[in-house]
Amino acid sequence: MHSIAVALADLNLPLEIGMGLLNLAEFMEHQDQPLRLSNTALRDCANRFQAYAKALHWTELEFHAMPASDEILHQLIAINTKLQQDDAAYGIVQAITEQNGQDMTVMNVEWSERLQKWDVARAQYEEQRHHSKVVDLDVSFGLMRCYGALGEWEELRAVVDELWGDASQVERVEIAPYAATAVWALDEWQDADDLLDTMEPSLQRTLFQAVVHIKREKYQHARHAILRGRDDVSRAIYGLTGDDYVRNYG
Repeated sequence: MHSIAVALADLNLPLEIGMGLLNLAEFMEHQDQPLRLSNTALRDCANRFQAYAKALHWTELEFHAMPASDEILHQLIAINTKLQQDDAAYGIVQAITEQNGQDMTVMNVEWSERLQKWDVARAQYEEQRHHSKVVDLDVSFGLMRCYGALGEWEELRAVVDELWGDASQVERVEIAPYAATAVWALDEWQDADDLLDTMEPSLQRTLFQAVVHIKREKYQHARHAILRGRDDVSRAIYGLTGDDYVRNYG
């Protein structure tokens, strides 16, 4: 049990081994002989491998085993949202707000985002920006997330342009993915090279690079980027296999 616990906590654990251990833990539960492992460790490992149905199961066991902490409640909302179980996520928020004597109509912006109620979150962020005398980065990033989710590309580009000039290099790394999304959606490619140089390695950067090469008719370079992107995404797809048929099929 100690060796398995150490393995589950290892951030470099190979995907195949991690999924094998999670399946083992699940199987032993079905046999009414659960392994002596913490639900938190199993949940965190399942989250890393995007096995969200498994993660939800162990989070619910945590929820029933002890007084609900903010972390567990946040996990329940986040995982249900990733599983596209929006009603369940909304129900959890409703239970929390009623328990705390709050009104759902004044739900804070963090909950709005977690529930992907992007139009509500956008209005809340815009109101915060209207009442702020200085540029608040948290509000600006919140607006960029909302505009991106709602497909409001002109507004997204406006926030990017507002932040970019005075942003530090660290801040530009965070802004660049939003800027790339706006560049692509608006078909404005003049800043593509600067964004590629700024973006950290990721699937989004690889995909953006492939599109830039295609726009410039550098098809061999685009092919290499696409193949690299397939390698990047294969890990995520493997983690979903067997977890939820509907999501896998989509």
